[in-house]
Amino acid sequence: MTYRCWIDDDAGKPEVEAWRSPPSDETDWVIARSTAEAVQITIARGVASFYEFDHDLGEDPESGETDTVMNFLSWLFQMFPNAIDEVKDWNTHSMNPNGADNINAFMRSWRRSRYLK
Repeated sequence: MTYRCWIDDDAGKPEVEAWRSPPSDETDWVIARSTAEAVQITIARGVASFYEFDHDLGEDPESGETDTVMNFLSWLFQMFPNAIDEVKDWNTHSMNPNGADNINAFMRSWRRSRYLK
């Protein structure tokens, strides 16, 4: 079963701008608000066909460190190095321009690396 994954710590919160959450009329979205949630979703459902990324995911309650989607992408790459083949596309909606650039550069590089073989 394919699904789309929206990763944003503020997704679905009523007081947050609408662009920070998946469209309410589209039912195949699964929301992850942290790296830990994105990992759990991936383990349970497999790799999403589409990712919608925010960069900054708040503070990790266990470590106290800042959580970013790059933590999830590093995990995904390490655990499933061919997962990029299943990702049809992605979008980055982060207001952090350097973070957004890092996400997009990582994803493009990962995709290109699969075709170098």
